[in-house]
Amino acid sequence: MTPIAPKPDELEISLFGPGIGECIVLHLGMGDWIVVDSCLDGPEGNSIAETYLKSIGVDLSSQLKLILATHWHDDHVRGLGSLLEKARSAVFAHPAVYELADIYDLVLNGARCRSASATNEFGRVLDVLAERKATGDRTFVPTLALANRCILRLGGAERICDAEVVSLSPSDAVFARAKLSIQEAIAAVQSNRRPPRPSANEMSVAAWIRVGQRCVILGADLENSKDENQGWHAIVNSAERPVGIANAFKVPHHGALSAHHPQSWKALLTENPLAALTAHTPSRLPSTEDVARITALTNAAYLTSTGKGGKVPSRDNAVDRTLREVGAIRRTLLGKVGHIRIRMPSNSPSIQPLVHLANGAQLLSGVPQ
Repeated sequence: MTPIAPKPDELEISLFGPGIGECIVLHLGMGDWIVVDSCLDGPEGNSIAETYLKSIGVDLSSQLKLILATHWHDDHVRGLGSLLEKARSAVFAHPAVYELADIYDLVLNGARCRSASATNEFGRVLDVLAERKATGDRTFVPTLALANRCILRLGGAERICDAEVVSLSPSDAVFARAKLSIQEAIAAVQSNRRPPRPSANEMSVAAWIRVGQRCVILGADLENSKDENQGWHAIVNSAERPVGIANAFKVPHHGALSAHHPQSWKALLTENPLAALTAHTPSRLPSTEDVARITALTNAAYLTSTGKGGKVPSRDNAVDRTLREVGAIRRTLLGKVGHIRIRMPSNSPSIQPLVHLANGAQLLSGVPQ
């Protein structure tokens, strides 16, 4: 794929996924960009967003306006801290439930050293924000995403197309429940116990993106719930969500049935929308059934990469102990980072989008390849 920047009036959606990990890079027109989640361009590499944006001549320090962490799962946040450090003008946004003071408690009480890499990544983000505060930078305060909250708006007479980013979740009901989970995690760390694993998917930030006359929905990993006030039920039933329908959809949670909400395809999307998703190889997502279900709803569904990885196979305890003693780290091997790039003129909705596929990305046709 030729590394050429989009035109000033073009909306671009670039979805990256190596089989474990996900990152979305969007051009909102006029050289302004946002990044949603992050994965690495290799086992020890940079955020794939940084690699891609630099390849097309984007100045991270001035042109990247927003970095959104939809939720704190390892496969969605690797490299976010480093990216934020370089994107000096970018506002950082994440689910409202992760209030800064609470997470600071969690990190400072030692969880950063003992817990998952997602907590380590959050610690790095906090460090960057603390440095900004010390220098008087006004972007040190994170934006907290809740249902139907505008987290970025770009407008003005100089713009060819205005743009906005609206968080569609988490709902108020999810926020109340998740607060309890965070408090339990803090209590566990303070008692030198491993924090319970919260259900981050229900806190996940689905987002509505509008650039000119084009609209996109990013489903993150948001799942369904039996509660009508949570998950996709809450979004579809909301009287406050943005008006309009989208013609492009980042399918939630790697196409899993748990995130499929039939009514959302009818109420939020055009007929036969562009749909893009990433695989999660350890969970074998999307399954054959998932692909069949999605391709029955649209003939324009794309997958970034099936990857080649999975869970690290178990070994004898003595072998693992020896490897740890010599500092060896066992990792899964993944394929290339698949890339789906969609570009469309923001103010000409009748013109068909252009889709480019690279590094194993593919059009789905009923069965995963």
